[in-house]
Amino acid sequence: ISEGLLVYDCIGGGQSNVLAGDVAVSVSSGFRIENGKVTGRVKDTMIAGNVYEMFKNVAAVGNTVRDLGSYYVPFLMFAGLKVATRD
Repeated sequence: ISEGLLVYDCIGGGQSNVLAGDVAVSVSSGFRIENGKVTGRVKDTMIAGNVYEMFKNVAAVGNTVRDLGSYYVPFLMFAGLKVATRD
C-alpha cells in the first residue's frame, strides 16, 4: 500500500441512510500507512461512502479474523474509500 489507512476500530455504526447503504463512521483507532509502513496514528478521522460500493471494491481479505463479540470478521482492504480528517 503506497498510501492508506489501517482502521482497527470505529465508533458506532454511523449509517446515515440504511436503505441506500450510505455510511459515515468515526475512526477511534486508526493508523496512517505510507510506502507500505505504518507511519503514525490518526485522530479526528472519518470514513464515508456507500457499503454496496465499498464491497464492490474489496481489494483483499485477511486470513485471520477478529472477535467482535457476537460475530467474527476478517480484515478487509478496500480500494478508494473517502476519508476525511481535520488538520
